[in-house]
Amino acid sequence: MRRRPRAARTTYFSSMTPDSAKLGRWFRTVAAPLRVAGWNLALVVAGLALAAAVGEAWLRLAAPFEMTHEAAFVPGVGRHRAAARLARAPASAQAYIFQPRPRRLPPPPCSMTSDSATAAPLRAAGWGLALIVAALALAAALGEAWLRLAMPFGHHQSAAAFVPGVGWHRAAGAEVRATDMHDFWTVSRTNSLGFLDREPPSRELAAASCHVAIVGDSVVEAWEVAIADKFTVLLEEMAAERLPHLDVTTAAYGHRATGQVHQLAFWDTWIRHVAPGLVVLVVVGNDLYDNNVYPSRFTAAEPLADGGFALVAPAPSFRPPATTWRRIQLEMVSRSYLVRRLKPAWALMPPPPERWADPGPTAFALDQWQIRAGESGAGLVMLNTSRVFADEVEGMARARSIPVVGQRTYMARAGGLRGDEVFVHDGHWNRQGHIWAAEALLEWLAANQAACGERPAVSRPALRDN
Repeated sequence: MRRRPRAARTTYFSSMTPDSAKLGRWFRTVAAPLRVAGWNLALVVAGLALAAAVGEAWLRLAAPFEMTHEAAFVPGVGRHRAAARLARAPASAQAYIFQPRPRRLPPPPCSMTSDSATAAPLRAAGWGLALIVAALALAAALGEAWLRLAMPFGHHQSAAAFVPGVGWHRAAGAEVRATDMHDFWTVSRTNSLGFLDREPPSRELAAASCHVAIVGDSVVEAWEVAIADKFTVLLEEMAAERLPHLDVTTAAYGHRATGQVHQLAFWDTWIRHVAPGLVVLVVVGNDLYDNNVYPSRFTAAEPLADGGFALVAPAPSFRPPATTWRRIQLEMVSRSYLVRRLKPAWALMPPPPERWADPGPTAFALDQWQIRAGESGAGLVMLNTSRVFADEVEGMARARSIPVVGQRTYMARAGGLRGDEVFVHDGHWNRQGHIWAAEALLEWLAANQAACGERPAVSRPALRDN
């Protein structure tokens, strides 16, 4: 049986999570925190050293001289200033010391008036503050320079394009760079549809196999790992070995910050034309939040006066609303490696909408997915990956007789501990997490082999270009 060629591996500049679960737990709990603490301590020490150097240089330039004198031992007295010795000082200072003092001294540069009790301390505080600011600026410059020299790149980079009926989507064939500044630096390329996956199958290829369309947000997009290491690809490879008679093929339709509401546009624009035999909705903890975001840069659910919802596509000119402070934060993060490393990604998430806990849009989306899958003859299953709010979405699915596969449940049975499936500094799956997700789906597929329905008995067409 001919298989689709495996996609080229995504470039890993660094990977700090070993595949071994035991080593991974040790690294996450001991080694990685110590290394991060060590680098942070080094930056602090370097900043203090620079502050001391700035202070020393300023004092040597600003002060006329330093207090120095020669001493001699006098019997019966002890150590005393040496006779006929002058304290070492510049010639100008010596001349000033031995000049006869006039009866009336000229006013000093800083007038010693009645407000001198506040003026002098304020001036001293100003110089001290200036030194602190200069030291912090130098420390930041050192940290920024070190990060730019030590790391391949420091920001997510990808080109976007507006797709009618969908919204702002990744451009087709665009290079996507992703990093969390700690665990991974990956460079991938989108397919002809703008998704981080292999080229999608033709309708003929999908019809001749048990084709599984996997839909979700950043967990499915998974720019943290190589395309060849994603659970969507691993599922196809595992099925080829363990369930060869099903002839399983897969395709991933994932985009960050989308929920089941926004993903309906993926079906209407791309997935339905392939006519998959099975659709997997991947549910994460923030889906209840994402489904409530309206307006959005994706097709979203607009609340109606009668309590229902309508799908509304955004205009090409739409930009998410943001406060001035948030725009400043985003600008700093997009330009500075140091700020990007110190500020976690979750701290830059937009504030939740007023209806963030409203289950209405999510229920509406599940109803629409049932309708669309039913009309095309595709099966529908949900992969639950989170404990937060995903349980509520899972309850909605079970109320609609949508089967649910628990990735965390399978992980626990496989002996994994909480945290083994994600990167040390990022909440998304590492390669081990993708393996467990693929195995959980494969286990369900083995027990429900009729999920793809009756596929036409036709010979497989020639492989598509990848």
